[in-house]
Amino acid sequence: METNEKEPVEHSNEKPKLTEEVKNFYKGEFGEIFKAFFKNPIDGILAIFKNPSDKAYTNSLILFGSVFVLYFIGSYILAGDARSFMTFGVFLKMGLIPVIMMFTVTIIAFLIKSFSGNPDFKNELQTGGLCGIPLGVLLVLAIILRLFSDSNIMNLINNPLSSGAIGLLFLLYILLDAH
Repeated sequence: METNEKEPVEHSNEKPKLTEEVKNFYKGEFGEIFKAFFKNPIDGILAIFKNPSDKAYTNSLILFGSVFVLYFIGSYILAGDARSFMTFGVFLKMGLIPVIMMFTVTIIAFLIKSFSGNPDFKNELQTGGLCGIPLGVLLVLAIILRLFSDSNIMNLINNPLSSGAIGLLFLLYILLDAH
């Protein structure tokens, strides 16, 4: 009779778990992308697009997910006392808004490349993913303003001088980022 003993299977070909991929992305490649994005916005981002990483698709999905989580939690923090009037669905929608915007950028880039070259949707996700970086920075600055200042975003819009130095820097960033 034969025994049904199975030989130990090596798991070297297994894909890393999602949490490991996220950790590795934020420990390594995100820092390089972030530096390229803000130190040399034109040439740095162009280099990222010309020489995409092997993990560009996975990194883009991580950026999409990170922006969703950041906006979901950030909107809860920014709501302040108004969160008692808001439902879970409102915070879910606020988390989805930037993701939809990033996905729209992806689709537009894909459509433009489909007319002018050879499009690859996975590579175009990188375009949308990179749009999440300034969106994330913007929300982090809004949270910092909320935590360290007695004013909120609406006060900053109504009277920029009332929110102090942090508020003025935040407003300056918004104005410079829009152009």
